[in-house]
Amino acid sequence: MAFAKNYAFFVLILFPCSLHVVHALNYAMFSSGDGNFKLHWTYSNNKLLFNMTCKATGWCAVGFTENPGGRGMVNYDIAAGGVDGNTSYLEDYWSNTTGQPPKDAVNNFQLVEAMEMGGYTSVKFERNLTTGEANLDVQFTMNTEVYIVWAMHPTDDADPTASNLSPYHGNTNRGRTTNKRNLIAEAMAAAMTPTTTTMMMPFTSLVSTPQPTDPNDNDSLTTQVE
Repeated sequence: MAFAKNYAFFVLILFPCSLHVVHALNYAMFSSGDGNFKLHWTYSNNKLLFNMTCKATGWCAVGFTENPGGRGMVNYDIAAGGVDGNTSYLEDYWSNTTGQPPKDAVNNFQLVEAMEMGGYTSVKFERNLTTGEANLDVQFTMNTEVYIVWAMHPTDDADPTASNLSPYHGNTNRGRTTNKRNLIAEAMAAAMTPTTTTMMMPFTSLVSTPQPTDPNDNDSLTTQVE
C-alpha cells in the first residue's frame, strides 16, 4: 500500500484595475502663459478657498473684477500676501484706477498659510462668498463671472502696515485672463471630475500540490490506495 499526500495552500494573486474616485477637494485652476503664476481654488460651505503661487520671493497677488474688459484696475478686489522673514501676511485691497491700490479697511481674506521655497511663494487663503461690502468687494454668487488678474514683485515684500500695496510690481510682472470665469461653477465641476486610481485587487486561489509518497505517514490529507 502506498500513501501519497497533497498539501493545500492559498496563493494571493493581485490584479491591477482602474477605479474612478471622486475627491471632494479637487481644485479648479488657472495658470499664466509663462507658468509664473498659478491659482487653484475650490468651493465649500459658502466659501472660496484659494492657493496662489508666484515665481517670486516678494509679494504675490490675485484680483477679481467684473468690470467689462478687466482693464484699468477698475473695481479690482485684490488679495496680496507672502512671507517676510518668518512672518506670513495677507492683505485686502480695492482699486478703482491705476496706481498703488489702497488697503480695504476690512480684510475679508483669511490667511490659512504662506510659504516661500525654491524661489516661489505660495499663499493659501479663503473668503466668504459675500462680505456686506458691495462697494469694496466682489460679491460672489452662482452666476458671478470675473476676470482673474495677478501681479507680483520678484524680490520685495509688501508692507502690511502701509495704506496701499507697494512696491510697484513693474511692467511685466502682471496679467489677466482674456475671458471671464465663473469661479463657483468651475470649482463645482472640478469637484465632480473623477480621477482614475489604479488599485491592486486581490484574487485568492486554492492550489493543491502533491508531495512524495511516504509509506510511514498515515496523516495525509488524501490517501490513495494502490
